[in-house]
Amino acid sequence: MSEAKITPELVKQARELLKREHSERVRLEKVAASSELEKRASKIAFREIELGASEPFKSFKEYQEKIASLMQEDLDVVEKALDRGYGISGRSGDLAEGNPSVKGMNAFERVICTGELAE
Repeated sequence: MSEAKITPELVKQARELLKREHSERVRLEKVAASSELEKRASKIAFREIELGASEPFKSFKEYQEKIASLMQEDLDVVEKALDRGYGISGRSGDLAEGNPSVKGMNAFERVICTGELAE
């Protein structure tokens, strides 16, 4: 059996291969992180709609704009705000029409908007 000799040329080739592999791995990690961020922003966008903090999207373009906007925000802060109910009292349109919707209101909103006490 003959031993393979490590030559400067082999070391140079190995270095180039490792550099390319590292660059590709870093690129894929960035793509994965961006994909996870987009997925999380999408979940938050639909949660805002479910909670009444946002109107449903009228088009795919509007959806994309909302996701792009959320991806620029600190999503931890946005999620905490939704958990605490900030921004969910967007019912002024219902009240202006004289049609307050009790569904989805918290107890405080129900008293203020309708005069009803929570049971």
